[in-house]
Amino acid sequence: QPVRLTLDRNVDTTIVGGREEILCDYNVSYDDKGKIIALKVDVVGNTGCSGDLAWFSTEVFKDQIPQMYHIPNFDATARYVRTNKSGCTVVRGPGEPSSNYIM
Repeated sequence: QPVRLTLDRNVDTTIVGGREEILCDYNVSYDDKGKIIALKVDVVGNTGCSGDLAWFSTEVFKDQIPQMYHIPNFDATARYVRTNKSGCTVVRGPGEPSSNYIM
């Protein structure tokens, strides 16, 4: 028999998958004034064992890195790895807060 379960927001966000794990390796070039003139980023996203939409979060992460600044020379690559961990669920604003953290 179906059961209806209503959770408050704190419990709900505790039991869902959360944000994806992302490893980011980067090289930055500055001019004499300290302004970023080039950025090369290699992003590796952990898709977990299911890999549902974790690739999307990694792509958004990669594409959103330069959104706050104009970086004349920007290059980014994204790779995805499957692991034995459970996958993360898609959350509101996938990849965006993490990419802002990098900058």
